[in-house]
Amino acid sequence: MNKVAVEANVQAFQAGRLSVHDPARLRAATVASYGTFADRSRELLRRPNAARCAATERLLASIPELDTPTREFLSKRIEDIIEYQNLAYGERYADKVRIAANAEHAVADSAGIARDVMRNLHKLMTYKDEYEVARLLVQGTFTARVRAAFDPGSKLYYNLQPPLLRWFGLNGKVALGTWITPALRALSAVRFLRGTALDPFGYAPVRRVERELVGWYEGLLDRVLPMLTSKNASIIREIVNLPDDIRGYEDLKLHSAAKARERALSLLERLAASSANPESQI
Repeated sequence: MNKVAVEANVQAFQAGRLSVHDPARLRAATVASYGTFADRSRELLRRPNAARCAATERLLASIPELDTPTREFLSKRIEDIIEYQNLAYGERYADKVRIAANAEHAVADSAGIARDVMRNLHKLMTYKDEYEVARLLVQGTFTARVRAAFDPGSKLYYNLQPPLLRWFGLNGKVALGTWITPALRALSAVRFLRGTALDPFGYAPVRRVERELVGWYEGLLDRVLPMLTSKNASIIREIVNLPDDIRGYEDLKLHSAAKARERALSLLERLAASSANPESQI
């Protein structure tokens, strides 16, 4: 009557009726769903690939002294990056991780920095653009979990905001039926265009920034990891974890990225000052 949470109230009322009429059906309908329908890690397990696994093992072998949990942590990310783009992209990732691991092993009181690099670089390199959204939506894991979450015969709609419509001023999302699935499969298949001159989505401001962030972070790593000592490890750890502050989509992501870059300059100044005055690190 007050036009507040109408759908939720109706659903609660219907659940109450169902609890009397058919309790078993209510229990089945209210089983906790998956935390996410699109699960890249689960998809990798569902579709093992010999070449991808062999490449992952080769790259892991080039990174020394990994304990078992860290090796598993890194293995998932290397394999995910290869699947996200290609082997060269995975090699680029592994190269930076190797530098971080070697720097950490050489310096006391720096444990965890390499793992932070693994996590943050993976986050920046696997940004969710149009190709990635399409790839996630057509994966078998996504489809199976969606179908299991709803009654048989339910219609599936994708709530998307195609860039072409955004250019025409449509800022909201549109519901597209499963007829769009072939187009999503095609888009996923041409993700090799990502970041090239032929990438039709790559000219959007947020996509340019996402690509730039990868190189920016790699540059930070190249700059600070050779300087790592037990005295400045805490400052370098803050620098390594700057991608934690980069969140959101579109304008929100642009804003948080700008703030992270500003903070990076401040941290680099602190690092330079501590290097010039070793007593300040104590």
